[in-house]
Amino acid sequence: MPNEKGWLTKDEAVATGLPLFIKTNSTLPGRWTDEPYGHAVLLTRTRCAQLKMPTLRSGREAVVAYRYAQAAASSFRYVPLYDRTSVFESGELPYSILQDGEIMGSSS
Repeated sequence: MPNEKGWLTKDEAVATGLPLFIKTNSTLPGRWTDEPYGHAVLLTRTRCAQLKMPTLRSGREAVVAYRYAQAAASSFRYVPLYDRTSVFESGELPYSILQDGEIMGSSS
């Protein structure tokens, strides 16, 4: 059962079968546990809002992956990610603004 932010525990995140982005060391790049999407831009709800493309709060927007948040203060450390690939493919926003873990696969 997700917490009030929609975050999951490790067991819950693994049970979804969705890809997980794991980064346990700030100096090393993270990795995806699985890459079912050949190319995808996957952002947290906060990052979507920062880039002016908020997620639907009604729950009608599907989570497509989870990102491990090492600094989280509880066992709920897996943050939902949402697909924003089309915004970058259309050129509305440049790929250069993406951070580690926000892109899966190739960027072209």
